[in-house]
Amino acid sequence: MKILRKASALEVKRAFVVSDLVRRPEKGQRYLPLLSADDFAARLAAAKKRVKKLSAKALDRAIGYKPRRAAYNACTWYLATVSTREIAIWKGAGGLPRAWTKGSLAETGGHVRRALAHGGKGLAARSRRAIPRIIATSKSAIATDLYLLPIILPGGTLPNARRGVKVFKGDIDDGSMRSVALAASGAKTIKAWVGKE
Repeated sequence: MKILRKASALEVKRAFVVSDLVRRPEKGQRYLPLLSADDFAARLAAAKKRVKKLSAKALDRAIGYKPRRAAYNACTWYLATVSTREIAIWKGAGGLPRAWTKGSLAETGGHVRRALAHGGKGLAARSRRAIPRIIATSKSAIATDLYLLPIILPGGTLPNARRGVKVFKGDIDDGSMRSVALAASGAKTIKAWVGKE
């Protein structure tokens, strides 16, 4: 892990809420339709504008899940570059087979890359739909835009996330599918918001 700078919990919470707004379907839609790169950029800009106006309390309310909110408030935060071998996603995140999510992000990315090469065999509908769309429309943005970077908590912070499997240095709390898309595309490191106890 290479720390780039110290960060604030406020920055991390804004990133969580922006990414949630960007990927949320419109009212009446079950899934967000495939967006062009321009449409994605417009959604991202609108979400950033909206979230920058929110107070710290409003951000906490938008995060919702109390254990997540508590963890975000308790951590010391950094913007960092991390190896895909030192972090992992939650068990079964995005509907991925649990066996594919027992190891590191690098291992999960390898499983997904092989599945995509065979028409998505073994992928649930959500991941089969989301990961190729991320790669096609927003791969560059998710690798660099501060509001789309994954959020990583210290391994084991939310115990159910990896219960019964190997604990890594960090668990991706938000941005699992974005991170898997990057790892499946061959990324060895990713930029992320990293929380330390």
